[in-house]
Amino acid sequence: MCAPAPAGLVRVGVTSVSNSSNKAVTVNCPTNKTALGIGYDVFNGWGEVLVNQVVPNGGPGVASTSVTISAYEDDAYAASWQLKGYLVCADPIAGQQVIRGTVLSTSAGPAAVNATCPTGQTATGGSASIAPVTSGMEGEYAVDSVLPFDLTAGTSVPDNVQAIAYQEDPYPDS
Repeated sequence: MCAPAPAGLVRVGVTSVSNSSNKAVTVNCPTNKTALGIGYDVFNGWGEVLVNQVVPNGGPGVASTSVTISAYEDDAYAASWQLKGYLVCADPIAGQQVIRGTVLSTSAGPAAVNATCPTGQTATGGSASIAPVTSGMEGEYAVDSVLPFDLTAGTSVPDNVQAIAYQEDPYPDS
């Protein structure tokens, strides 16, 4: 995805410590900038580390200026690994806001949730967060996809983001 650079464009990042523990990083835009894009990298996780929370701040009518990203070891994993979080930030764009969708899943199958932009706005990105009912089970869930798409027939402008998550192993939790 490419576009002319908006005013004040910067990329910022934060890297966690390198060890064999669950971890989270929070990335903040510089003062007077808002978030336009989110990214992350698990270094040396080799499929044994699951990112299951990518949570921007902000809300309806409020642009995001930071994101917290959490990753959990699937099972006991002795190797040291790092979590790196990134934000693409720029000068604020009028009307920027964060819209959230929520769903409660009670099965081991996929759980899907949609966040739909208000009429006249375009989805420019998305993220997902899984919050298990049982504390300590965060490593049993993984975000499988985060997809922008259009719900308005006949357009190709994304106005919705759908996230889909799965339980990593069957587990009786919501």
